[in-house]
Amino acid sequence: MEKENNKCRKGANIPYRTFGVYGTGKAIYGISNIITNKIYVGSTTNIQKRLIKHFNELFHNRHRNKKLQ
Repeated sequence: MEKENNKCRKGANIPYRTFGVYGTGKAIYGISNIITNKIYVGSTTNIQKRLIKHFNELFHNRHRNKKLQ
């Protein structure tokens, strides 16, 4: 990864363009809470769009699954 790609938004720990590597295909995915070790498992027809939505909701503390917050 180029140095430019490692830049993060203020308060975030996920670099810009991170989700571009996943493409836009179908997928089953998991997101884990590193504090509680709980795992959210989901599926989607557009993985890039779905992951961006998840992490945006988590960043703004409004994810519907409060166990991930």
